[in-house]
Amino acid sequence: MTPSPKPTVVITGATGLLGRTVLKAFQESEKYEVIGTGWTRAKEPIQALNLLSATEVDQALTRWKPRVLIHCAAEKRPDKAQEDPEAAEALNVQATGHLARICAEQGVFLVYISTDYVFDGEDPPYMPEDGTNPLNFYGRTKRAGEIQVLETEGSSVCLRVPILYGEAMDPAESAVNILADRVAHRKPGIDLEMDDVAVRFPTNTADVARALLAMTHQTLAGQTLPRIMHFSSQESFTKYDMCLIFADILKVPHEYIKPVKPTPGPATANRPRNSALAIIQTRNAGIPVQTVDFTSWWRAYLAIKKQ
Repeated sequence: MTPSPKPTVVITGATGLLGRTVLKAFQESEKYEVIGTGWTRAKEPIQALNLLSATEVDQALTRWKPRVLIHCAAEKRPDKAQEDPEAAEALNVQATGHLARICAEQGVFLVYISTDYVFDGEDPPYMPEDGTNPLNFYGRTKRAGEIQVLETEGSSVCLRVPILYGEAMDPAESAVNILADRVAHRKPGIDLEMDDVAVRFPTNTADVARALLAMTHQTLAGQTLPRIMHFSSQESFTKYDMCLIFADILKVPHEYIKPVKPTPGPATANRPRNSALAIIQTRNAGIPVQTVDFTSWWRAYLAIKKQ
């Protein structure tokens, strides 16, 4: 008897920080046929797919016939989204809406990666059902993308995650990785001023990928997941806290890193002060919520980068 083919999983944004890690995790599971897509940085084996072209998207999904689509592609930089709102809205909202509709039509399970920035940070920790109030344009586009997904009659989940870090091709891919890079390349005599107000919950991309694998396994086994889910490390740091950790690892004196209480300027987007995500519902759904220790991961990663 010929074994049934493996279900196909499509991952958008597979050239980005999270997408690359998710692609690798699904490939290593050996349970799925995995197709990663990208656009400006796409090269084999990543498939070039312009998510802003409804025709291209429709043709690709009809050809690939996926069972699952994980939508990692986004304009995720708050300041960049504020600088070019039309481009951010096109990718974060319009492209997401079309993906939600075509996935519903073709019976594809869709996971939309969203953000803790849909909350204003005034009353943490946040449950999935709590009211949203994004403070910046990026957060508003991601919330609008959520609404596009939730209002579509299909099998889908909006997975909210906080600031991410992980194995990066360029430190600029992550607001956490870039902090480590700034500490590592601090110029002599120049202090680093770091925000010591806003609390963040940096989460490793490999942990998110592990959760996405579990969500896919459960969905294809017939289990229904909540429409909105949260995944986050429970370790909290300000940017200043993180830089002190990097300084310890890199043997940089703490005196060169100064805590500050910044106020947003016209060129920067507002950030929530503390948008902690409650993960009890994710745990109750049977999804692994364990995350790596922040300091231990960075100690190992920076040691490898030195080699």
